[in-house]
Amino acid sequence: MVLLASLGSPPAQAARSAQMPLVVGRKRLALALATLHTTSQVAQVAGYLGGAALAVSLSPHLALGVDVGTFALSALLITLGVRLRPAAIAPAQRRHLLRETAEGFQVVFGQRVLRSIATVVFTTIAFSIVPESLAASWAAQDTSNHIPQGVEQGLIMGAGPLGLAVGALMFSRLVREEWRWRLIPALAVATPLVLVPLLAGPPAPVVAVLVALSGLAQGASLPALNASFALVLPVSHRGRAFGVMSSGIQASQFLAVVVNGAFAERFRIPLVVGLWSVAGTILMVVVAASWPSRDRFDAVGQAARLSAPAPADPAAAAPTSPAQAGPAA
Repeated sequence: MVLLASLGSPPAQAARSAQMPLVVGRKRLALALATLHTTSQVAQVAGYLGGAALAVSLSPHLALGVDVGTFALSALLITLGVRLRPAAIAPAQRRHLLRETAEGFQVVFGQRVLRSIATVVFTTIAFSIVPESLAASWAAQDTSNHIPQGVEQGLIMGAGPLGLAVGALMFSRLVREEWRWRLIPALAVATPLVLVPLLAGPPAPVVAVLVALSGLAQGASLPALNASFALVLPVSHRGRAFGVMSSGIQASQFLAVVVNGAFAERFRIPLVVGLWSVAGTILMVVVAASWPSRDRFDAVGQAARLSAPAPADPAAAAPTSPAQAGPAA
């Protein structure tokens, strides 16, 4: 059931990401994405706490029922509150699904700037998700303190999303756009690097602090990465490329959780997470060394704007406010 429910996530996220530049404009895209990341992570923390409280005090079925209700409310808000915009290409120009999917992979991995962004996103998520995914087993194995197991699990699971929310908001509000791009390699390295001390098997509060710092670094880089990715994409391929990114994120999380879950069956969890973080740090140093320059990024973005096709319905696509004119400006 969880698998079936997750099948709708990649196309929904791809559509949302393709629409975002049209709704908020180029200049406000990074801030809009930071706000999106912040609210989603706060909602995730609230879901951990509220869902656990409902499941324990009343019923897990009630908690799942409330969860289903939030999805229904989301669909209603989107239907009533988001104006329908024309597709980037006319229906007559569409191709077979498999061919368009292949074109999405070609766009993402055939261009150095896009490939670099995709690599950083996939790897940072793969190396930061592990403490959260192993939190339940971690709390069950840890008998070195008197913290209740449920509280310890909640600390570890909630620390990452909380750090990500704070990092996304602070970085986008306090750091200039030029420095956001320059700091991405350092933030990418810091995301797994701060988790390396977990090799020593510290107590749960220290684990939560380190996981929060990792989330802080990840949250600081993701809005800038997402905004950069959207701005260098051809408009006609935004949906396909973001579909590839969304699927890649899910796949990287799946592989990271499965691999580390298997290792955790045979070795101590702090050792597994610490060594996984060491490997992630080495990989991110290699990726950071080949990070494209700002001039390279600007050149690709300019080429994407010049190659933008006319909308399928020019009349319907005419912006009604300066904010909606963003990518066309």
